[in-house]
Amino acid sequence: MKKFLSLMLAVLMLLSMATVVFAEGLGNPENQKDGWNKGYFAPGASFELKLAYENASLAPTETFNFKIESVSNAPEITTYTKTVTNTTGAGLGNDKISITLPQYTAAGKYEYTITQTAPTDENKTKGVEYDTAARTMIVYVENYEETKEDGTTEKKLKCQVAVKNGENKSDTFNNKYNQGTAMITKRVDSTVAADKAKDYNFTITLSNVNNVVYTGVVVDANDTAVTGASNVTISGTTEATFTLQDGQSLKIEHLPAGASYTVKETKPSVNASHEGEVTVKYGNTPAEYDEDSTTSTNAATGEIKTDKTTTSTIANNFAYKGSLVISKIVAGNLGDMVNDEFVFTITIDKEFTSEDIGSKLKNKEGNTYTATLKHGESVTLKDIPYGAEYTVTETKRDDYKNVANTLTEKLKGGTVDGTTDTKEENTRTGKIDHTTEELVFTNTNQQEIPTGVSLDTLPYVLVLALAGAGLVLMIARKRRVQD
Repeated sequence: MKKFLSLMLAVLMLLSMATVVFAEGLGNPENQKDGWNKGYFAPGASFELKLAYENASLAPTETFNFKIESVSNAPEITTYTKTVTNTTGAGLGNDKISITLPQYTAAGKYEYTITQTAPTDENKTKGVEYDTAARTMIVYVENYEETKEDGTTEKKLKCQVAVKNGENKSDTFNNKYNQGTAMITKRVDSTVAADKAKDYNFTITLSNVNNVVYTGVVVDANDTAVTGASNVTISGTTEATFTLQDGQSLKIEHLPAGASYTVKETKPSVNASHEGEVTVKYGNTPAEYDEDSTTSTNAATGEIKTDKTTTSTIANNFAYKGSLVISKIVAGNLGDMVNDEFVFTITIDKEFTSEDIGSKLKNKEGNTYTATLKHGESVTLKDIPYGAEYTVTETKRDDYKNVANTLTEKLKGGTVDGTTDTKEENTRTGKIDHTTEELVFTNTNQQEIPTGVSLDTLPYVLVLALAGAGLVLMIARKRRVQD
């Protein structure tokens, strides 16, 4: 009987000890299958979750707020606020959320909900994607006995933590700054080099952006910053001005996704040395202008997409037109300046309208024309687009020699070049790049007139004639004396 009582007492003591040390029988936290855990924590201690912020270095300063709510009367945990800034340096975008556990007084299972709360619409940072999915946090509090140095024991509590997003382990809140790039490109279509080399003036306005400073960089066709070009500072939605040359672009990076831009160009002036007009196009849409003819009333617009470059091309087409004048000069002692006619064949490789068709100028086929001219006459082909190549050939006449083709190119206000060529094929080629280009074809008919006297013996004939006249005079005088 005494042995039985001793055995029962030992069993009761063992059961009592087991109940104190492992209140819920959770075992080692390293083998815990219930979600994230970092080992054991004492009541009132702190543990850390992760805060990830992708593209933080490209984003404005940001504040992330978290709310922790107790479930089933669990002791409350203080609401936690975390600020992440894009000037913190190393380790940017990966931070920690330190949460302090309550001072639990009894073993048990305590459940909480952790939520990252997004700001109200007016306070949201444009472009930020907030991770607002609620996490479930379970704190398991266990009883255990701590053995002291003197061999005595002390009853205490220890905690382990599980954090899950649905059924999945989740110890990280993932946020992202969604951003993209705007590229405003200038293209100038002109045969005049000065048009491509000059500056063109623009204004730009951003919408749905944060109230921070964005920087636009002028780059070339290779996406390389242009030496000497000034960066463009754009403060939030405040209008800014900038200049571009042909082939250059304004590149604005790190704009929030969903932002948009509006670009307008001041109407360019036409080169003073050339007559023509200029058309500005935003994409394929021609610009319109206010009454002062300086600011366009429609514009290039674009919307920023995540990790994309939105491009707008603003093209200028300088539609210069020139005239080709073909003139005829007849020279030489036998050149017929009244009746002789000369035939020309003219080919232009671009479409144009000429006012002389139907008179001296005849349309042969396509862009090939014929003209028949006399001395002092000319024919004019008008409104030929700059860059058009021409070929003018005069039909040869055997009775005329030494055809000299004189090219006179004229700018607005005077002659800039005049050259003379002698071409046996009677052809002149060139390209229209001035307001007036005149081709003067000079034909010479210079011939000797037959008189029946050889000019080689004429001096001798004159000497003999004088001698004969002298002899006649001497004979006549001698007779008068004898009488």
